[in-house]
Amino acid sequence: MSGADPIREVQILGAGRMGQGMALAFAYAGLGITLIDFKTRDADARAAFAAAACGEIARQMRTLVSLARITDAQAEEALARIVVVDREGARAALGGSAIVFEAVPEVIEAKQAAFDWLCEHVDAMTLIASTTSTFLVTELQRIVAHPERVLNAH
Repeated sequence: MSGADPIREVQILGAGRMGQGMALAFAYAGLGITLIDFKTRDADARAAFAAAACGEIARQMRTLVSLARITDAQAEEALARIVVVDREGARAALGGSAIVFEAVPEVIEAKQAAFDWLCEHVDAMTLIASTTSTFLVTELQRIVAHPERVLNAH
């Protein structure tokens, strides 16, 4: 292993079911999570979506507690590590990212828009991990300036 700093924070672009599940798993593992809602929404809809996403993650954590998989304290600690933001709110977190997970719907236009947006807001060395189960990683690599940083993490 190199002397590189360990990853302590993860950004996830796409705050739907896949993104929420990833946020839960990474937060439980001790990482700070910025869960980015990629959809454009007005202020009220943004707030409602963020609350709903946090509520769903909390519901999943309560299920794990009820199954004795984790403790109440572990669930609360994990939930405290998750923040849901919109695109504008994500810019600061993306600036120093080592890795960003893309979790938008399995539609090539959605993937293209997500990758275009990410490439504008992350460093050229930031790894972009797609959750696709539909597209080959080589297809996704063709739509970015630095294809060597794109990987599939599904």
